[in-house]
Amino acid sequence: MISQINARILLAEDNKANQRVSAVMLQKVGVEVDIAEDGLQVLSLVTQKDYDLILMDCQMPNMDGLEATAELRQMQDGKYKNLPIIALTADVQQDTREKCEEVGMNDFLSKPFTFDKLIKVLQKHLD
Repeated sequence: MISQINARILLAEDNKANQRVSAVMLQKVGVEVDIAEDGLQVLSLVTQKDYDLILMDCQMPNMDGLEATAELRQMQDGKYKNLPIIALTADVQQDTREKCEEVGMNDFLSKPFTFDKLIKVLQKHLD
């Protein structure tokens, strides 16, 4: 039996198929999911609701995940300074990982990811 994760997560992903698959995985363990299709939507949504974690695709239109993370980390009130942000990317190059860390992402999930890997990273950052 899969344990339930009581959390509100913002999924930042521009690919519709990836949105659906990820949302189903998250809902399977009881996570409340909102979806942003680009970094600009992320910046808008975080001011409307409190999230426990953000799953952030690195490559999105308008504003990518790296830029959105940097913006969140630098917001004046410091509210998002410690919010866990997990990079989602198909690019597993070391320099991509380093860029994610530089802007303040807390962890890294390479796409495509399994249900088990997703749950492990959530448990690591939500416990």
